[in-house]
Amino acid sequence: MLLACEPSRYDEHVEILLEDAPSVYREGYIDGCGSGRSVAGDYMTSYKRTEAYSNDELYKKGWDVGYRDCKEQLEEDRELERLIFQ
Repeated sequence: MLLACEPSRYDEHVEILLEDAPSVYREGYIDGCGSGRSVAGDYMTSYKRTEAYSNDELYKKGWDVGYRDCKEQLEEDRELERLIFQ
């Protein structure tokens, strides 16, 4: 699989996206991103949502955005792979 070998693309994207974000938002985004990728079928990541999701609005917001962004991106990549390699 072509795109399955590109985790660094996501790492670079996250670093740039979160460059000026507060650390708790950054932590939530990273946890949410890994969780979204896991749900979308990336077996190299795991679902993670800490207690902070219930207790910290900034973490929750970061988690939700990261989950959505990364899950959607991986699903789009998988669909593109499916179309290319049919």
